[in-house]
Amino acid sequence: MPQLLAIHLVMAIGAPFLVRFLGRKAFLVLALAPATAVVYALSHTAGVMRGEHPTVVHEWIPVLDIELAFRMDTLAWLMLLLVGGVGALVLVYCSAYFSSSAQGLGRFSGVLTAFAGAMVGLVTADDMLLLFIFWE
Repeated sequence: MPQLLAIHLVMAIGAPFLVRFLGRKAFLVLALAPATAVVYALSHTAGVMRGEHPTVVHEWIPVLDIELAFRMDTLAWLMLLLVGGVGALVLVYCSAYFSSSAQGLGRFSGVLTAFAGAMVGLVTADDMLLLFIFWE
């Protein structure tokens, strides 16, 4: 699950550069980030339905006993499919909606991709502090 967030982060940072080179078609490349969340959720469908809930925990600030904890239970699985699917569809729609001469597409595409990543983090967070961070 942290890999999904890393993919979104890299794509969000690289979005302005992609838009500069590909124009509005960069949204199609950026749609791969939320699409990976859908693929990830679908690849874990059988396990989640059996009650096996993939969990990833990394120590973040050991002195304060704060962890980065992600969990995909049945509700998180469903929401991950929804968030990833809608995020990918919105980015694909943007590739046809905006004109090639639209101003600020690079920044907009980066913010939209980062927002999709924040939603992925929000639905998989297994810690109240982490949930708050992704909400903000």
